[in-house]
Amino acid sequence: ASSDYPLRDVYKRQAGASLLEHVNKCIEAIHSPFAALVAKQKLAQCLRSAFGSSVLLIDIDNTCSRSMWLIEEDKAPLIAIITLPEQFPGATPIVGLQSAQYHKNGHPLQLAYTVEVPFSPRWSLDELAKRLVTFIMEKAPLFNVSCSSMSP
Repeated sequence: ASSDYPLRDVYKRQAGASLLEHVNKCIEAIHSPFAALVAKQKLAQCLRSAFGSSVLLIDIDNTCSRSMWLIEEDKAPLIAIITLPEQFPGATPIVGLQSAQYHKNGHPLQLAYTVEVPFSPRWSLDELAKRLVTFIMEKAPLFNVSCSSMSP
């Protein structure tokens, strides 16, 4: 089935299409996913520069689609989770904040995700990283206040 190999249909030359058109489609089909992976890797490097040494985890599945950062905010640590969708850099990252405190049942006190983050596909990856860090640092105090009201 074509779901086993998503590029299979791209490699079939359409009747009446020139060889050059066919080759260009094949190159784009190979280049697009590679360019997205390179953009994700570069953003992870920019985030590391912006966050400093607080990285907990980058690259859960070898695609640089998810990273976790430890944020020390007013002596109440929290974890920022940045998830990059498959369509990145054309799609908005998803930012999650998770309490570093846990209930006795092993669940975090609070976990919140949002896609309403500052984002423009025209920004450089360095600019995006800086804006994501600023966004997270602005949300951290409010998140910690809501977590402290839920303390076990």
